[in-house]
Amino acid sequence: MARTLNVTLPEALEAYVNERVAEVGYGSPGDHIRTLIREDQERRTRENVDRLPLEGLDSELDLVTPE
Repeated sequence: MARTLNVTLPEALEAYVNERVAEVGYGSPGDHIRTLIREDQERRTRENVDRLPLEGLDSELDLVTPE
């Protein structure tokens, strides 16, 4: 279910968003904002995927023995 989120922007940011909406062809400023949020989510996921193996390499090894 979609929810409404009201955001207050300074005039300069509002003008920028409206400019991007016109340039790229987004249906609305909300479409542009949703795209930015999705891209941020994807970037954070990639950062975690890159970070976790490095954390594993830096951690101490627990040796598993038959006992």
